[in-house]
Amino acid sequence: MIAIGEPLVSASVEVFTYPQEDYTGFDDYVSLTEDWLRSDEFGESTIDDVSDVTADDLPAVRFEVTASSGGVNQVMWWVLVHGEHAYYDVVGWTVPSEREQTEPVIAEVMASFEELEDEI
Repeated sequence: MIAIGEPLVSASVEVFTYPQEDYTGFDDYVSLTEDWLRSDEFGESTIDDVSDVTADDLPAVRFEVTASSGGVNQVMWWVLVHGEHAYYDVVGWTVPSEREQTEPVIAEVMASFEELEDEI
């Protein structure tokens, strides 16, 4: 995992890496992630938008999620990337009161995602 931000402040960007062989394909990876985002295990959450995007010129799916966990409300952008070597979750989040200020910075950091050839 790679993270930029402070866990106790109002915004963060994190990257999680998953081996492709753990899934039957990218659609399976996306479906399982969406199921988890909607589950009680994740907390109270709503998927507000789903769109096909690219990250580092790789196919990706972007979820915009509002969630509440431990009494903290969050706005999250969850980009699932179909890398050549792995699948990636590129996750940015902030609290609603900071969204206007932090969303452009989070978007810029998330857009800088690059798959490294020897990532896994």
